[in-house]
Amino acid sequence: MAKYKVDIADLSGNLIETLDETFDSYEDAEYEAQQWISDYSAGADVLQLAGEAYGDPDDVDYEIYEAT
Repeated sequence: MAKYKVDIADLSGNLIETLDETFDSYEDAEYEAQQWISDYSAGADVLQLAGEAYGDPDDVDYEIYEAT
């Protein structure tokens, strides 16, 4: 049975993070990736309110791939 990993990257393809967990299904990996991006967006909002610069959450995407 396939296992899956998730990379989070900006739209230019620069890797931001590889999630540590290995997922049993594609759907679990996708859920976790979407949750990570939601958390990233919330963090960006908080930092923006505090007057700090932060990467635009709209410029973040994920890639799910089979773990080897």
